[in-house]
Amino acid sequence: CQQNSHGVIVAWIAVQNNLALTHSISPVFTQPWRLNQNQDPSCDREFADPAPKWLDPCPVLRHYSDISTLHQTPPEESSELPHRKSRILCFGGLHYDEIIRCEADTILNESNPASRTQAPGGVALNVARTLAALGNTVGLSSRVGADREGVELLDYVTRLGITAVSIQTDNAHATARYTAVLDHTSNLILGLADMGIYDDFKPIHWQQGRQEIKHWDYWCVDTNLPADTLHYLASEKAEQLLFAVVTSPAKAHRLRGVLPTVDTLFVNRVEADTLVNSNTGASQTIEEKARALCDLGALRAIVTAGVDGAAWAGPDSFGHIACPTINPQSVSGAGDVLAGTTMAALLSGDTLEQALTYGTCAAALGTLSDMNDPHLSWSLIKDKLAHNDA
Repeated sequence: CQQNSHGVIVAWIAVQNNLALTHSISPVFTQPWRLNQNQDPSCDREFADPAPKWLDPCPVLRHYSDISTLHQTPPEESSELPHRKSRILCFGGLHYDEIIRCEADTILNESNPASRTQAPGGVALNVARTLAALGNTVGLSSRVGADREGVELLDYVTRLGITAVSIQTDNAHATARYTAVLDHTSNLILGLADMGIYDDFKPIHWQQGRQEIKHWDYWCVDTNLPADTLHYLASEKAEQLLFAVVTSPAKAHRLRGVLPTVDTLFVNRVEADTLVNSNTGASQTIEEKARALCDLGALRAIVTAGVDGAAWAGPDSFGHIACPTINPQSVSGAGDVLAGTTMAALLSGDTLEQALTYGTCAAALGTLSDMNDPHLSWSLIKDKLAHNDA
């Protein structure tokens, strides 16, 4: 650490990651650092997967707790590539997903034996991680708390090779968390979303930093963003394609006013009902729901239905893709893997039907772990499809 004449603590951040934590009044941090060789031992923590211990949350939060925004320089495109990679910026959720699994038949209103795991998640992160694994240049913009979880997640993002784009740090709210309670067969019993921090992700942030987002070719938003922020980004998208992923039935309505600006929409069947106001009691197939979403303005719509597969609809066609046969361990985040893989295939030039075929296969592979990270590759997806067709 170094202290300047005004008593401001200056922490130097890893230059090898081109990372800078900035505040509107504070200096920009761009140099390698080690905060304190005699730091508090209670701050030591091993991450889930091996990584250089270049970022220690405790001294940062202890000495500089009012950090507001993280900026990271996007990687340069190699001139040796045969064609330019797709560059897509994801806006939305970055938090921990906690999985609580009941170990026997669930008895409501009683104590149930269970086990617990957690992993980095959030719809925007899950989509961004999938896109990056499949060869795209990816950015992520979100909001975290000034706490240990927030710093761990920022470290995780940079280690994935995802560009941090104006990730805000909020001193008033803790980093968000999603908790999924599963029965012993891995079906979701209850999902709990502590996401209040995202409600302050307001348009004024982007009005002040428009240039940081305009150079990305494609945008993906999730409905953790407030409705006014979704409206603002939709109005600013210009030539960018806009993908949208609904995060829950409770937040689906936030997209209703911007559907005509959405190029590809991802929802599950319950979220689709919310968007199309399906209260007539008449049963709709997921294909009919996808077509109804296109009627409301979306250029293309995908409606997922778990083991029942997924439906797609576009300007001139629609259809259904079956779910590959698999024994799931956790369904948490599977829809995000489907969305990210489908986007990657669309950006590579595949048809919507073929892209969704890849997406449903990748989602099935994603259910084999509680860690939200199936370590995807195109070869793995295509091998699974070939095996499933055999």
